Amino acid sequence: MIDNDTIIGLGTSEDSLTGFVSGITLMKFDTLGNLLTAKLLQDTLIGPNPLFIRWGSLLKTPDGGYIMNVIPFLFAYPVILKTDKDFNIEFIKYFEEPETFDYFQCELKSLNDGYILHGVLFRPNGLGDGFVRKLDLTGETVWMKVFGAYNKNESIVDVKVKNDSTYVVSMVKEATSPTSSFSSIVIIDQYGNELQTWNSEPEPEIGYIRGVLSANDGGYFVYGLHVEEILPSPPFDTKLVLATFSKLDEDFNLEWIKKYGKKADLSSEVMFYNFVETIDEEYIGVGKTSLPQGDTTSISTGWLMKFSKEGDSIWSRLDLSDLSPHTDSDRHALGGVGVLSSGSIIAGGYAERWPDSYIWLIKTTNDGCIDTLYCGLVSGTQSEPPKAQQPVSIYPNPASNLLHLTITDMAALPYSLSVVDMSGRVCSANNEVAEGQSTMDVSTLPAGLYLLCFKFANGEVHFEKVNILR
Repeated sequence: MIDNDTIIGLGTSEDSLTGFVSGITLMKFDTLGNLLTAKLLQDTLIGPNPLFIRWGSLLKTPDGGYIMNVIPFLFAYPVILKTDKDFNIEFIKYFEEPETFDYFQCELKSLNDGYILHGVLFRPNGLGDGFVRKLDLTGETVWMKVFGAYNKNESIVDVKVKNDSTYVVSMVKEATSPTSSFSSIVIIDQYGNELQTWNSEPEPEIGYIRGVLSANDGGYFVYGLHVEEILPSPPFDTKLVLATFSKLDEDFNLEWIKKYGKKADLSSEVMFYNFVETIDEEYIGVGKTSLPQGDTTSISTGWLMKFSKEGDSIWSRLDLSDLSPHTDSDRHALGGVGVLSSGSIIAGGYAERWPDSYIWLIKTTNDGCIDTLYCGLVSGTQSEPPKAQQPVSIYPNPASNLLHLTITDMAALPYSLSVVDMSGRVCSANNEVAEGQSTMDVSTLPAGLYLLCFKFANGEVHFEKVNILR
């Protein structure tokens, strides 16, 4: 989330001093990606492994602090945790329900007088129902409503505030069989009562709904996953899906639908995870997709796409971190996004190279050009020192065949160098460059703009932009 142009991140990390016990990690970065402060929060109610991607939300509270929700691994309840502005815990509350043995994909949303906690709770029969729980500002339950039939799988995937007295609830419901589903939008009042319900056809054209945004004309923008192909693979068929972005009018009539990205297995979660409005009243979506690596493999990438109000793609980025060289076992995803007052876009998530996971932030301008890229392991118990710019000289620029590099601060050596194109792909990397002066062959690079990412022994990172001509 963005808080007065400060980047606040919610995640997990492990503390090696306590036997690699994990907990919630809160981090604060400046607009250049420099880590300002971090804190690892541990408690018996939080438990081990308390957060997965998209299984949690981080919100600002009226008193300047923060409130978040997590689902502890193997614990049968969601947890609400409130901190002050310095990440000190003020209260922790958990919510258990009779005849519920697990929760899934819970999120927290802000209201003027409290919060909405929503997600899926599972019954003893193994089937899920959607739930909405209204909380006051102290985290106490005001009311709780369950949506769905006991003998069918029905989940709430998103809740948005429509106005002071109504909320928009997005659901996916089991249709004629456990392998067939349809999307549903339910308008509820401030007490959880259903005011209006719209149901799609099974395997709808707009896709299995994942979230809704209210449009200025009273309609709705909907993003989801459309079933493009079903491959027989007993005991359950494999559904291949595409990410969708659609527009419904206020009566839920379809105005248009657009499809994006790569067709992939439904379980791979190649999709948009989050959408926000940009400074020019367009929309930016973040998630993950994949890039082919040879004929038979692909690599998981972060995905940023800016949309017009008509659903057209203005620009798109498929980004990898600078953990080069990359392999098909690397995993990248962007789970959250925010917009700075300057209009620049910040996206955050994880870059995973087994067995290590890395915090990953991307900053782009509003037109999709790379602004700042930061990737690195972050301690949950202490801050990193501010990153100072290292003096780097490159010439000629533009270049066509050879590029001369000079590092003037010899104390910063040794350094590594990665070449990244404007879509975020790492084109080449040298992990052990120790000379203060060197020559780089760029004759094989296609014409275009590139970033040279210098990483120094003292942990500092410096970027230089170079134009390759042909």
